[in-house]
Amino acid sequence: GRVVFEHFANKLAEYPGLTLILANEEALAKKTRYIDSDLNRSFPGNANGNLEQQLAHELLKVIDPNSLIVDIHTTRGQLP
Repeated sequence: GRVVFEHFANKLAEYPGLTLILANEEALAKKTRYIDSDLNRSFPGNANGNLEQQLAHELLKVIDPNSLIVDIHTTRGQLP
């Protein structure tokens, strides 16, 4: 997931209209899928909930409901 994110981040000018969101930076830094709960299972979120519930709540504020969303995951495995 991180490799895909970086690929598109380095070529954003080639993809007009593309928005990238690195949703769970804390989990990525800790090399785990989530901190408290699976972000995909945390929608619609809760401003006062755990980390992923708060992230889900904030993401819904910036995601256009008419947009196409591609959710790419990062594994815990190391790249060669």
